[in-house]
Amino acid sequence: MRRLIGRRSTFVSAVVILLVVAIGGQTIWRLTARTWTEIEKLAIANADSSQWSLAQLEVEYLALENATLAYMAGRTSDLGNIRRRFDVFFSRIDTLSYSQHFAGVRSSDMIGDYIAQNRAFLDTYVPVIDGSDETLATALPGMFEDMQELHQGLRATSLEGVRVLAIESQDQRTAVEGALRYLGTIAIVLVGVLFAGVALLSLIVRNSQRKTEEIEQTQSRLQAIISTSIDAVLVVGKSGRVIDYNGAAERIFGYSRSEAIGVDIAELIIPDHLRELHEAGMHRYLSTGQKRVVGKGLVRLEAKHKDGTLFPVELSINAATSRESGGEFFVSYIRDISQRAAEESELIEARDRAVAGEHAKAKLLAVMSHEMRTPLNGVLGTLQLLADTDLNERQKRFVEVMDTSGKTLLEHVNNVLDISRVDAGKAELSTRAFDPLQVTKDIVRSLENAAQKRGNKLKVTALAEIGTVTGDEARLRQILFNLLGNAIKFTENGRVSVEVDRDPETKNVEFRVIDTGIGISPENTDRIFDDFITLDTSYNREVEGTGLGLGIVRRLVRLMGGEIGVVSEPGDGSVFWFNLPLSEAADLTQSDCDSASTSTLHSGQKAREILVVEDNEINRMIVREMLLQSGSNVVEANDGEEGVQKAAQGQFDLIFMDISMPKLDGIAATRMIRNGDGPNAHTPIVALTAHALADDIQKFRDAGMNDVLTKPLSREKLTKVLEKTDGYAPQEDKSNSVVRELIETMGAEGAHKLRVRACSEVKSGLEQLQQDVGANVELSRIKDLAHKLAGTAGIVGFMDTRKALGALETATGNGNRSQLASLAKIATLAFDRETADISGA
Repeated sequence: MRRLIGRRSTFVSAVVILLVVAIGGQTIWRLTARTWTEIEKLAIANADSSQWSLAQLEVEYLALENATLAYMAGRTSDLGNIRRRFDVFFSRIDTLSYSQHFAGVRSSDMIGDYIAQNRAFLDTYVPVIDGSDETLATALPGMFEDMQELHQGLRATSLEGVRVLAIESQDQRTAVEGALRYLGTIAIVLVGVLFAGVALLSLIVRNSQRKTEEIEQTQSRLQAIISTSIDAVLVVGKSGRVIDYNGAAERIFGYSRSEAIGVDIAELIIPDHLRELHEAGMHRYLSTGQKRVVGKGLVRLEAKHKDGTLFPVELSINAATSRESGGEFFVSYIRDISQRAAEESELIEARDRAVAGEHAKAKLLAVMSHEMRTPLNGVLGTLQLLADTDLNERQKRFVEVMDTSGKTLLEHVNNVLDISRVDAGKAELSTRAFDPLQVTKDIVRSLENAAQKRGNKLKVTALAEIGTVTGDEARLRQILFNLLGNAIKFTENGRVSVEVDRDPETKNVEFRVIDTGIGISPENTDRIFDDFITLDTSYNREVEGTGLGLGIVRRLVRLMGGEIGVVSEPGDGSVFWFNLPLSEAADLTQSDCDSASTSTLHSGQKAREILVVEDNEINRMIVREMLLQSGSNVVEANDGEEGVQKAAQGQFDLIFMDISMPKLDGIAATRMIRNGDGPNAHTPIVALTAHALADDIQKFRDAGMNDVLTKPLSREKLTKVLEKTDGYAPQEDKSNSVVRELIETMGAEGAHKLRVRACSEVKSGLEQLQQDVGANVELSRIKDLAHKLAGTAGIVGFMDTRKALGALETATGNGNRSQLASLAKIATLAFDRETADISGA
């Protein structure tokens, strides 16, 4: 029925438009014909007027001539008539000369000449006409003679003008005819356009009907989607009242559609504690257009059920406009996420428990590390000191047994800590050049005694040219030590060999540890690398162990980017193989230098001044004895507070700082030394601790420590740390050497005067520097002043001042304004300390 009505409407519209077009065409035709008639009449009248004007030229001339003859003949004495006739004739000639209507007539050369002749006559006698009667009367005979010459030209002008005007009139008619034809053409085109418009309108109407049908179908589908949606869909007007409400909303909120329509949404589903915020947000959006929830995607909130219970929902709101709803309205999609929220809560709780467990594990490892390493440090350190004394053979065997047992216990502690580091992703790899074949030979050589006790023979074979590689040598040593140690333990009166090879395709270095021991059954090869796995768990087992060694080996191999595996048969021995991506490097020559004797440090130089801050008396005694044997002078502090006090009283080359101490721990003490203005603010500080976890070590470095020495101590570890810190420790007072050079160059008096002058300049400059830093002037200005002062201080031997000013200059270059005040203060304190013995400072 709707389609039939639409088609009838289209037909009626088309008929009406056709009638309008027909009436309009007829009207245009009539108007065109009438216009043509009127134009024709106007053209004829215009032509008659122009011809009359030309004929009047000769008439006015003759009237002027007759008036002149009458006066000259004595028939009249009225000169006024002559003046009037002259003026009329003058106006005719003027009209002909300047009127746009006669432009075509003037274009004729002949008429142009005649007009010029008449203009000359008029211009000559205008003064006479305007003069006195006597002057006019006297000039009349001459004027009359000149007039005679004009007559013939006036006659020709009239005739020629009529001809020209006739031609122009014809041209005008032709132009009007063309214009009317053009108008007719346009009218025809307009009629055609109207017909095309009718056709287009008909097409538009049909398209509109089709679109209307499509919109109806879309609305029907949309309504079906909304009604079957698993999410609640609420349409709310600007007033906050519900306009539409689907079936899912009935299920989620408990209200029927009839109950919800027309009700304020705040009263319907908004919890009481959120209602005020909801109303404020609606008011803000409607008054300012500011969006916080509308159009912002998914928002997680709480909603209220009909029975008053609250539950979590995901909400998405968008605004739209519609005439039917009176303007803007809001469409809300709401999903009940109660189950998901409960699952997330369980996951979060499980995660928190896991994190708490990891924290507890880390804390346990840290405590275990400290509590076990501290006594081990005392035991092993004392044993080393005891071994250096005069002992008989029996006593030496006792010391060896105790040392071996202590190292075994330390190995177990280290294994647990290594597993923790790798599993936590905190293990780091170092890269240096080394010879893997030489490393293998060193490990084999170190295990020869253990192998001989089991009746085993050790052998190393290189199956390819290996050369020097880059990688983590320490990790490789740990891997080989564990694998070879296991092979020796599970082999008796047999052979243990190590093959070192290089894969020609991948270039990886492959190691194979081969033994003729008891072997491993196939069901156990898959779990042999698991933690705490010992294949023989009986009370009378021959080989002791924690079952952690192979687990650590697999972790380290994977950490280094390699692979590991085992091939074994019970009774026929085992082959443990692993490969590592160790890239080739140039041969080392520095190692020869590194192996030089370091038993006597600072040879030919002054002894190190070292501060040892340690609360444990045994550990303090061990460190003191080892440092004294290295040729160092040692000052001891019993806790962190005493350490800070002694660090403020004198300059030290190195500070050993324990971590766990009463009153003030090592981290806090280090920060106080670093942030203070004492003489050891830049002295190297080495942590002396049993806390060996990666997180702990990072905390030590963040506090300002330069290195970490883990307990238990050994002379080898201590020597390496001392060598490493040689670059920091002041071997010689550079300021003294600078002053000596000044004295040699300028003499004692000249050097002293120069230092006093430099002292004055640096002092005033430091005062200006502190003012500039406090006033937040441009960094470039502060940098230039610091650079200038540092140069002056360095020339005259104020080396600590120069160093502090250099640090300040670097900070300005990095744009780090926050450190400038403290660095300026440090520079001032260093300057005051260095200039205390200079007169005039």
